[in-house]
Amino acid sequence: QRAVRPLSRMILFAYDGEIAREELLSAIDEKLKERGEKPIGTIRYDERGAPVCEGYFVSITHTGAKIVIAVSATPVGIDLEKSDRASRVSDIQSWTAYEARRKLTGEGIRLSDVREGLPREEARYFDIFPGYTLAVAGGERDCETVLLPKR
Repeated sequence: QRAVRPLSRMILFAYDGEIAREELLSAIDEKLKERGEKPIGTIRYDERGAPVCEGYFVSITHTGAKIVIAVSATPVGIDLEKSDRASRVSDIQSWTAYEARRKLTGEGIRLSDVREGLPREEARYFDIFPGYTLAVAGGERDCETVLLPKR
């Protein structure tokens, strides 16, 4: 039996399709165990509705049937949005960065921000699903994406 080691980088687990939450968490646990890392186990939600689990920081986003879960050793927030031809790339990036930062800090979305123009937020962007924008705020700089196989 291998010793469990701490998470060395942030992992973005991505899944495209309908799946039960328990199956998704089970698939993530399998991948973590394969790497010799502690499974995620049970995810609870705090009083703000943010996901919490023991040993990791977690952020979850989904749009339609596309789901991404960030698992990190440091606080992280993520947001995924569908990009369409009517939206400018900068608008989608501004929105996803704003929402990812709000998930990271636990501040929540404020209507005043939306009405007055979103504050400029720093985020990293990932192209996991064609036609979608994923923004990540916080988390480790060293990051990998794991596409989970269909169940």
